[in-house]
Amino acid sequence: MKSILLSNLGLVNLHGSEIWTWTVAEHLNGMGFDTTILTNKIGKFADDYLGEFEVITNASGRYFDYGIINHSRLLAGIKGVKIGMAALVSHGCIADNERPTEVFSNPHTYVSVSEEVRRHWFNAIGIESTVIVNPVRDDWFKIPLANGRLKTVAYTSHRHPMPAEMVNVFMSAGIQVRRTRRGHSQSEMMRIIASSQIVIGTGRYIYEAMAAGKGVIVADAKLSLGYVTKSNYENRMWYNMTCRNPEASVPDWNRLLLDYPNHDPNDMREIAKREHHVSVITDKYLELLGV
Repeated sequence: MKSILLSNLGLVNLHGSEIWTWTVAEHLNGMGFDTTILTNKIGKFADDYLGEFEVITNASGRYFDYGIINHSRLLAGIKGVKIGMAALVSHGCIADNERPTEVFSNPHTYVSVSEEVRRHWFNAIGIESTVIVNPVRDDWFKIPLANGRLKTVAYTSHRHPMPAEMVNVFMSAGIQVRRTRRGHSQSEMMRIIASSQIVIGTGRYIYEAMAAGKGVIVADAKLSLGYVTKSNYENRMWYNMTCRNPEASVPDWNRLLLDYPNHDPNDMREIAKREHHVSVITDKYLELLGV
């Protein structure tokens, strides 16, 4: 059985990189890997979701055949560890957490989770990386597809308040607006998104909403808000995972409301299966690692 080390800065709250770690680790276990998770802080998230894994705070002296290492601030915790081949993953552009750093002598390669992150680190320090987007758990694809009349909108940005204009437009049309919060469990998030027809935001739940077949509104590379479609997916999702503020684009919410009938839930699920399903993403990492 091949061993693999995954890492995440902290395993306390239900945030994007924590879900990334859980999703990939679970899939690797299902493929027969002996999966260990390294973190600086073990907390509620680890207790609730990672009970089947060995979770450690120091890997010094250990050997792993492969490693997928998130968050450069964790690299001090793997000094002295031996890894046959490692992928160092940058989830964003925050230097203290995400800067691609070579601090151990194992063979390694670099990964960025979006094109924006790749370009940022290439321009900042000259390091090239492979773009592998974030994975979506299989559960999200099992939510029944639904269309019909627009009744509920979910807003998923944890860092920025709902734009007042957005709230007013939707509520004036008799549409319920729900906002997710940091304390929601995975099952609560799935329930909120499953019962909404449109999801607006900047975090990883946008990808999961696509898997559920929901209409998805995000800001593109020019800070223009709009629906994700087959034809504009790459531009719309260029930096979706980096928590941009949708309010900055001052969109025409009435127009977006009128555009909803053109949404096809099958299109969203098709894109998510092709680009984000955990099996697709894990295979990309394993290919990069030479497995």
